[in-house]
Amino acid sequence: MKAVISFFCLSILLISCKRDEAAMVPKEIVDLIFRWSKGVTNIYFIQWIIILWSIAFFGINNSSFISTILLILTFTGISHFTNEFIIQRQKNK
Repeated sequence: MKAVISFFCLSILLISCKRDEAAMVPKEIVDLIFRWSKGVTNIYFIQWIIILWSIAFFGINNSSFISTILLILTFTGISHFTNEFIIQRQKNK
């Protein structure tokens, strides 16, 4: 329930930031989150593939807290760049 409330509050914040040029959130972060929202299906699909393969190869389910956080950040970066690649490829078609 906390995740739903947090997501709702973040969504309201981002919508208000997009409308207000003098927002407290940097424009780059808002643009990144809006770009991710356009490729959310790609990112979701990519992350689950990475997570399932990492359980098999890296034993992420047996990792320490710090290594799990680092792997999650790495997965997010991989998902972001893969999504950017997919978007650029679709534009070139």
